[in-house]
Amino acid sequence: MQKEVEGNKRITQCMGCMEIYEAFDDICPYCGYINGTMPEEMYHLEPGTVLDKKYLVGKVLGFGGFGVTYIAWDQVLQRKVAIKEYFPRECASRMNGTEEITIFTGDRKKQFRNGLKSFKEEAAKLMKLHDIVGTVNVFDIFEENNTAYLVMEYLDGCTLAQMLKEKIMPVEEALKMIRPVIRSLQEIHKNNLIHRDITPDNIFITKSGELKVLDFGSARYSALAQNKSISVIVKQGYAPPEQYQLYKDQGPWTDVYSLAATIYKMITGKVPEDSITRMVKDTLEAPSALGITITKSQENALLNALNTKISSRTQTMDAFEKQLFSEEEVPRIDNETGQPVKKPQKKWIPPVIAAGICVLCIGAFLRMQQPKKDTAVIQQQKQEEKYVVGNYVGVDLEKAENAAKES
Repeated sequence: MQKEVEGNKRITQCMGCMEIYEAFDDICPYCGYINGTMPEEMYHLEPGTVLDKKYLVGKVLGFGGFGVTYIAWDQVLQRKVAIKEYFPRECASRMNGTEEITIFTGDRKKQFRNGLKSFKEEAAKLMKLHDIVGTVNVFDIFEENNTAYLVMEYLDGCTLAQMLKEKIMPVEEALKMIRPVIRSLQEIHKNNLIHRDITPDNIFITKSGELKVLDFGSARYSALAQNKSISVIVKQGYAPPEQYQLYKDQGPWTDVYSLAATIYKMITGKVPEDSITRMVKDTLEAPSALGITITKSQENALLNALNTKISSRTQTMDAFEKQLFSEEEVPRIDNETGQPVKKPQKKWIPPVIAAGICVLCIGAFLRMQQPKKDTAVIQQQKQEEKYVVGNYVGVDLEKAENAAKES
């Protein structure tokens, strides 16, 4: 917290939002932050700490098992920034009120060093992706306090996860929104980077409506890969099976699965079942089965990207984008075989055989009808037959016989 005296006025810079205001009290009129508030965790840097002789550190924006992100003020360029501190808690600690961190000994030290190396290498690569749509701009990387810090643009808005608490999205709206993220991940993959942690929590929506990808997980996995005793931290429902195994192949297909799971959440309001569970018994419901209006091709594209087997899954972001937005029919790929699922065939009879069957049926019908008709005619004829007997009373026998013959 910085305080200056300007005439009779006391000027304060808020450690919650970095706005400057007249300090009638310690409550910021812009964000409501109370200056002097201590960090939530003992190992967090205290607001007012200065890093690299120019970055004024404010409150914590977020933290996890492998790092802490702070709002900060660049005192040279006079702008808000966000600073991420590399801090794997299973490998290091910090005493309350101090700045330097203490690295544990033994294997933990090795894990810390490998993760730190990956963190810096990743930051250097991200700096080269400056101004790519959908990525956070990285301005600086430096070492201090026995660790490293990544300085990036400060974003004002909310995460996709926060937005999805209030609504689910129509398919077309969701795909339109997520397309810049697909494009940015394409560029990231071209630079041999994998995000490894695509979830609604790590997609940020700015107040201007832009989507940005946050919080790469490469440093985390570099640290984990050094020792199997460290618990693997994944986000269930969004992580594909290979992320549960440290030495399993991971690549662009890993991010494809996570992004598909994110889209599934956006349009259905449900997180897909955990991928390990699905490998045993897959009960994932297609969006259409949940009453979602979606084309068959869009649904097949989404489900292909959610296949648990790497060999059966959509392999690249380019292919995923092509399928999602294709005007042609997209086949459903079977998870087990990796081949297109065959459409159910309607049973049919060749035309010649069908014609022959029709002729036989007609003939049989006529034969069945013919006897009935003949019998009826015979009976009718019998009823109509009449035997006429002449009146031969008093007539000579010979003449009567001749008369009967003539009749």
